[in-house]
Amino acid sequence: MANWPVPADESARLEALRSYSILDSESDENFDRITRLASQVLDFEDVIRLDLRYQENWSLGYDLQLIVRTFTVIFSKGSGAA
Repeated sequence: MANWPVPADESARLEALRSYSILDSESDENFDRITRLASQVLDFEDVIRLDLRYQENWSLGYDLQLIVRTFTVIFSKGSGAA
């Protein structure tokens, strides 16, 4: 097991987790689904770059292009979504 350094704010982080009452809680399919999806992101830096690029280029036209592309991918043959 890795010996990770303990952050300076570790006690505050743990207290915040306790305040959500999620530690040792029952499994939640919605949360598990999000966790599985997030675990498939191989390079978090790419996600951040993509978000920053989105914010820099934001316009209604840009959003409409992204929506059309998303629908095209989701409803294309073989995607399993349609």
